[in-house]
Amino acid sequence: MPDLPGEDPVQCGHGRDVHQNHRVAGLEPDLQRRVVVFEALSTFCRDNDVRQGYIPSFIGAFTEAEIVGACEKLAAPDAPVWAKTYVTNVEAFGAGTLAHDAATGGILPHIHVSAGLKAQSADGRASHLLSAKVQFLSELLIVEVTSPTMTRPRNPDLYDVPLLTFG
Repeated sequence: MPDLPGEDPVQCGHGRDVHQNHRVAGLEPDLQRRVVVFEALSTFCRDNDVRQGYIPSFIGAFTEAEIVGACEKLAAPDAPVWAKTYVTNVEAFGAGTLAHDAATGGILPHIHVSAGLKAQSADGRASHLLSAKVQFLSELLIVEVTSPTMTRPRNPDLYDVPLLTFG
């Protein structure tokens, strides 16, 4: 992939240069229905030809969200938790990565959030974001990584967890 104007090479943990290009996305609510965060993110990336990158941070208000979490005792505390919990009316702060999905041509987001429940004295939750709908606004910065290719293959030796890889 050719370098884009404005790219800055950044050293990653394995000693490789990561070439990035800055783009900004604002997820604003649709007056007819609430914007679904991952759908809006996928649309933005498709419309702007962003295949992969990272979200250094974002802020937002969500009417509802699903995050990873369990109320029961974990059968295998060292294993990933696949259960989800549902929260409503939250203020959120988060960050994540966007890997390229070669099978679909889309993105594979991995986003974590810290969220305060507005109706419960801003009681907090922090976990992996599974879904969310924008309430008022969501402001986020996407930094496109143009190379190397970022993918998220599942690792069968690690509970089949999808792991970010650089190829």
